[in-house]
Amino acid sequence: MEAFAQKPLFVGDSIPDLAIKNVIQYRDKSIDKENVSLRNFGDKLVILDFGFTHCPGCIEKLPEMVALQEKFKKQFQFYWVTYESKQAVDDWFGGKFGKGLAGLSVPIITSDKQLHNLFPHTGEPYEVWIKDGKVIALTDASRVTDENIAKVLKGEPIDWPALESNMNWTDNKPLLDFQAGGEGSYELSHTPKYYSIVTGFIGNVAYVNMGYRTDTIHQTARYYGINLSLPELYYLTFQPEDSLEKAPLPLKKLLLVEGVNKDRYFYTGLKEDRNAWRAKNTYCYESIAPINTPESDMKRRMRHDLNYYLHLNGRVESRVTTCYSLKQLSNDSSSFVSKSTDYHSLEPKEENKYMHHYNLGDFVSQYNQLYDPILIDETRYKGPADVNLGRINPNNPDELKKALNKCGLDIVKEERVLKFFVISE
Repeated sequence: MEAFAQKPLFVGDSIPDLAIKNVIQYRDKSIDKENVSLRNFGDKLVILDFGFTHCPGCIEKLPEMVALQEKFKKQFQFYWVTYESKQAVDDWFGGKFGKGLAGLSVPIITSDKQLHNLFPHTGEPYEVWIKDGKVIALTDASRVTDENIAKVLKGEPIDWPALESNMNWTDNKPLLDFQAGGEGSYELSHTPKYYSIVTGFIGNVAYVNMGYRTDTIHQTARYYGINLSLPELYYLTFQPEDSLEKAPLPLKKLLLVEGVNKDRYFYTGLKEDRNAWRAKNTYCYESIAPINTPESDMKRRMRHDLNYYLHLNGRVESRVTTCYSLKQLSNDSSSFVSKSTDYHSLEPKEENKYMHHYNLGDFVSQYNQLYDPILIDETRYKGPADVNLGRINPNNPDELKKALNKCGLDIVKEERVLKFFVISE
């Protein structure tokens, strides 16, 4: 885009006459894609959909956006806006990772800086709605539906809260400001020095954060998690004595949810988009304690607080579990020693599943993230390996065993006592 000084735009502001460059896959022949301007579209509804290729929520939304473009045709135009280069975008959409997007006509503005400066935000996807030369809405992706687009095109009023991301927000500051006159402040005769608190999702702060910090000025220690799901919050309470932090399982297998609505704990993508789910099912936690309080003590306090405030029972339990041990068929590792470049394709959507030039521990970790059986690496081989599974169903242990045998590997079904983190209400 052509560079010039411009302040950030908000709802109600007029759009400047911007010449947009680096547009790819734009197929409207009535407008020269080399000279696209946001003022070229007359009374069309334009949505700028900010995202990037490694953002799952951004990519998941694209097929829906393309379908909306097709439905409303000449009344509506969307652009996917990314800071990434044309080459990076081409590599993604044309490569293995973007295979599921093949054939989609996605108009993309690449290498963007100026639109990001005009519409500053802290998380993506982020949607800018433009009509009749003005910004009419700033929203998350959940607002982009056929019903809402039809409402705007009919000229009906919209009263959505503007997602004008709080660029001044920082996780260096406590969640609560007890100083009189501060935003979100509480005017108290005595400011509390130590406390713990659980809140819901914080809007306008689209990213998550967590950690342990000390404040030498106020002589306090702070342990916190911002906009995290319940499994993610409980994960912050794991202690070395739990024997969970170094467990060979991802959180979704390590954490067992019993007698509760699992949709509250894990995003499945079946009922709503990721942003809408996170707004309803993530929380913030913060504990402020004396500066000499060990992090381990603050983790114990956090687990107690989550159980108490949310009426849950989160605890560590040992259980007998069916699992599969990955072993070598023999001491000869030549059949799986890597002869390839660094790459993997184990995703369920991929027909030919393989993992090249990764160690077997990485293969087991990736497998456990994606598939149901619990796999444990007992090969002790630490070098780079090539594992070719082919066109199998990796959730079927028999098919998996046959494929691994061809690579000089095997799986053995076993009953083992493993530790899990269990949550019940």
